[in-house]
Amino acid sequence: MKNDELDDLKSAWNALNQHNTPEQSKENLRDIIRRRTADSFATLRRSLLLETVLGVLCGIAWITHLILVPPRNGSAYLAALQITTLGFPALFYFYWSALRHLNRGISNPSALVQALQHTVAYWDQALRLYRGAAIMLMPVFLLSIAWFVTAQGFQNLFSERATMPWYRIAGWIALFSIVAGGATSSLLQYTYGKHVQQLKRLLQELEGG
Repeated sequence: MKNDELDDLKSAWNALNQHNTPEQSKENLRDIIRRRTADSFATLRRSLLLETVLGVLCGIAWITHLILVPPRNGSAYLAALQITTLGFPALFYFYWSALRHLNRGISNPSALVQALQHTVAYWDQALRLYRGAAIMLMPVFLLSIAWFVTAQGFQNLFSERATMPWYRIAGWIALFSIVAGGATSSLLQYTYGKHVQQLKRLLQELEGG
């Protein structure tokens, strides 16, 4: 556990255990960890709900923009279909699954250790899959966006494709993919990863207690 979090937890525990038996002290520790677990769950749920609302707004804006695309612009619609297929189903499943998992909460307070173990394992896997999918799909996603922009005549992003060497094209794609993938990973760590780490530390303290 980080020093400040560990000191804070021990201070709260010691304040309740001045005249308690060892068994009562252990139960007090479980109560403190249970409350902090509930706080972490609530924070994760708020982040998911906020991003879900933003996702719905972006989806509405996306559909509105597609309505304005000329009906005979087949290339733009194909690019839009590719962008939608790459992005929306995976994101929908991530948010739906995560909210469904968090809404279960800790149904049985006596099974706190098992609930934390299950939650930590779920989020470790979910974030690992999210990062992996983002890294693998980012190049195709960025190319689809470039195709969509070019198809609408805003700017021909492929105008130098015939004269640009293949390794330069691959280099630019790799560079933008790394930047976008790094930004996605940092955002995941800020919104979810740090709270999952806190749950891991609470679990370690509970198992050690």
